[in-house]
Amino acid sequence: MKKLVSLLLAVMMVLALVPAMAADKPIEITITVKTLGNGWPATLEDDFIYQKILEKTGVAWKIVLVDDYFTALNQRIIGNNIPDLMYIESEYQQQYALDDVILNLDPYLDNELAGVMEFLGDTNLIPYQVNGSLYSLPRLYITGTGEGTKSQWALNVRKDWLDKLHLDAPTNIQELYDVAKAFVEQDPDGNNLNDTIGLTGGSGIRGFHIIGMCFDTAFGNYIIERDGKITNSLLQPGMKQALEWAKKFVDDGLMDPDIMTTTGTNKAIAGQVGLHMITWPGMYKQYALDNIAAVNPDAYWIPTGPLHNEMGGEDVMFPYNNVGGGDSIALSADLDDKGNEEKLAAVFKVLNYLTTDEGSYLVMFGIEGEHWNMVDGKPVMTERAAEANYISTYQVFSRIEMPYLQAKFPEAERAFSHSMSVNMFEYYNALVHEPEDMYLADMESYVTTQLAAFIYGDRPIDEYDAFLQELRDNYMFDEYMASATEPLNSYGIGK
Repeated sequence: MKKLVSLLLAVMMVLALVPAMAADKPIEITITVKTLGNGWPATLEDDFIYQKILEKTGVAWKIVLVDDYFTALNQRIIGNNIPDLMYIESEYQQQYALDDVILNLDPYLDNELAGVMEFLGDTNLIPYQVNGSLYSLPRLYITGTGEGTKSQWALNVRKDWLDKLHLDAPTNIQELYDVAKAFVEQDPDGNNLNDTIGLTGGSGIRGFHIIGMCFDTAFGNYIIERDGKITNSLLQPGMKQALEWAKKFVDDGLMDPDIMTTTGTNKAIAGQVGLHMITWPGMYKQYALDNIAAVNPDAYWIPTGPLHNEMGGEDVMFPYNNVGGGDSIALSADLDDKGNEEKLAAVFKVLNYLTTDEGSYLVMFGIEGEHWNMVDGKPVMTERAAEANYISTYQVFSRIEMPYLQAKFPEAERAFSHSMSVNMFEYYNALVHEPEDMYLADMESYVTTQLAAFIYGDRPIDEYDAFLQELRDNYMFDEYMASATEPLNSYGIGK
């Protein structure tokens, strides 16, 4: 009898605990993503970022990988299976907002999202608005703290070749030509063979951008602002000069003959080229430095540029979308429905945590004391840093780029510091929607083929004005530019 009473008491105690245990179960929120970081954990128990966020916020933040992301997301929306948080593209933002798919964030900015807003600082939020209200949060690699941007491009030059030929790094288009010519003709590698290349980089028509930048233009369809007006790189006064110089580099054998199909990095590593327009990771991360040194221990690359703007504007390095309009983070409008108050509060709790110093450093570096330590006010990675390679997926917001790169890639600091310090050729295509009957991809394909034809001598440059007329007659170019003015003006651009 005593055993039966004891058993009944035990059962009653367990049943009494069930409601409390259920009440302690963390609220789960979901975010859909396009990719997972390298070495993604097999289980949530192994995911120390998930576990730390759960510990600090009491929220189970579930990341869901979705293949063919934006097609799948739209299918989820149609099927009313909307994730709590999602990445969206600017071209869908307005429609999502008008269809009540994503949440209007305005009512929450001063209180529930106060931490997020403080983190974003003076970041331009206009591209994330619809009819004056904020509907998404930016994923930019720039903050209001002046910590730098995600810009990675630079002109890189073989300093050891410059020294051997008693040359300085180029500062303008003529010097770029002269240095490239010397690298081709004066045997800088000393092998007594005519096998060196002057300039490479970029892959495709953008490999010529370093030349276009000297004339305040870029080789493609880039919507820009000049003198307070919306215009296009194709309409820039210096375009014909830029094409003539690009053609001169090709005609005189100074350009990599494979530049339209390759980045040229393999040739740079092999010691065949002296000037390389490329992003810094491919040249200055440790694996790249090791590959270069294995072929030629004396090779010494340095970043340089931008080159002088011959048109009187600011010196710029490379076309760069610095206004957002790409991926951003939006919340499901369903979170505002009655009965979802706790889930909405949980979303805000996680978002605010990720923008604290503790939370942002967690998703940038991993667990303090295990994957990194703070040394003299700066994070320094430990020998276990590789365990945290996967955590980039958790970097939902603007990464604080400079301390991140300094900790992760100290060997490349001179390169990324240079890249982030220079002015870029800012453009706004991501904020513009083409007219309904226009096929923008067709126009851009035609632009690329014709610019290449001018550069490689397949079409005379004096036909450039005729080319622009072809865009107007056959590709709705004027209508496209007209459609750009109003939205950009609404963002405070070109007014």
